[in-house]
Amino acid sequence: MQKQAQAFKKRKSQIASSVEDVVEVADYKGYSSHTRESLSCWNPDSIGFNLIEHVLCHIIKKERPGAVLVFMTGWDDINSLKDQLQAHPILGDPRRVLLLACHGSMASSEQRLIFDKPEDGVRKIVLATNMAETSITINDVVFVVDCGKAKETSYDALNNTPCLLPSWISKAAARQRRGRAGRVQPGECYHLYPRSVYDAFADYQLPELLRTPLQSLCLQIKSLQLGSISEFLSRALQPPEPLSVQNAVDYLKVIGALDEHENLTVLGRHLSVLPVEPKLGKMLILGTIFNCLDPIMTVVAGLSVRDPFLIPFDKKDVSLQYISSFD
Repeated sequence: MQKQAQAFKKRKSQIASSVEDVVEVADYKGYSSHTRESLSCWNPDSIGFNLIEHVLCHIIKKERPGAVLVFMTGWDDINSLKDQLQAHPILGDPRRVLLLACHGSMASSEQRLIFDKPEDGVRKIVLATNMAETSITINDVVFVVDCGKAKETSYDALNNTPCLLPSWISKAAARQRRGRAGRVQPGECYHLYPRSVYDAFADYQLPELLRTPLQSLCLQIKSLQLGSISEFLSRALQPPEPLSVQNAVDYLKVIGALDEHENLTVLGRHLSVLPVEPKLGKMLILGTIFNCLDPIMTVVAGLSVRDPFLIPFDKKDVSLQYISSFD
């Protein structure tokens, strides 16, 4: 068990800490004194809202017409940046700037606005998460501002807990973001991190198999009669750590989905066909047995989503008033 934990720490260190190691030893001797002074103010642990603001002002004042796509980590950062930009005398002027958001939890009617061309003399700025890397294409984007980070689900095998945290993107994701600029005309991308940091990025994102809980997958493996869970997963191109697999198997045994020989129980067969996490599926089944399904369904629905409220980008104050009524 100790060796498995050390192996997990080693992989986590190689992927998550390489950028921080580069930042610690970087001296930027090849750059001018002005550039070195600017880099000394850069904080790799936070999103530089002020830097983004300065870049956007530069684009509006000195660059050719065209929409701007700004990659942020998540909805909270998008909202915070939007509030800061709206307080700016130039970026907050609706006669000069059309400020929009692109996020997976937005209503479809709001998302459609990002594809419309603005009025003449108005610069469209779209604040987006990494869903804008591949899921959508905004044809009039000429400039991209890349913060270098994105929120992704990771799994701590030592503590047996999933978490959603900002992390550095991969080189492939950085290239994908750069490719969003100038889809139908020449474009430019502003990467808000040094080249040495980019060089330290992993070539590709860590596969989802290595950064998410495996309980549901283990149930599917047993329901399809694919043999031993650990043996089957060990044949993956990048297999998960044995500790992660063992945690998932032990968990399924504790809730009664697997017996001591890793065979599906009656409960496990029912859980394998429910499109929810095993623990939530068991709640639904027990709610049915004890004739209290309606309140249990409400609880499960609440636990299945991060936030049940959608906040329109241009109606934040009104939305928060309605949300506060549920407190």
